[in-house]
Amino acid sequence: MSWKTGTRLIAGLITAGAMTSGFNDDASAASEHESPASIASNLTYLPNYGDRAYFPTWFFGETRLCVYNPGLGESVAKIQSQSPAAPPEHLYPQPGATECISRWWWGVPVSVYNDGHSPLYTWTY
Repeated sequence: MSWKTGTRLIAGLITAGAMTSGFNDDASAASEHESPASIASNLTYLPNYGDRAYFPTWFFGETRLCVYNPGLGESVAKIQSQSPAAPPEHLYPQPGATECISRWWWGVPVSVYNDGHSPLYTWTY
């Protein structure tokens, strides 16, 4: 699947609400920052093990970071704040599922690494 095809697929799933069923935290799936356009604007495809992307975060308020596994195998996303004191966090989205976390990163950028063998789409809002 090409990157453009994958982006259109994910944007369509977001618009249809299909990707909200896999949220793993207790925060509401809806947010005042969430819209298909805002998600699609920073949607990043990480097709291979070791691929990474960097994302800005909100200074005031939580930033929600989501990872979608379009593959057939289990996947691992390593989330690392650029703050030296912050330990890494991991998300384990199952095939066809989305996992999200919401954190106060205080404007410090975060990086997302594909630490698994299944491709990932990731975005923040």
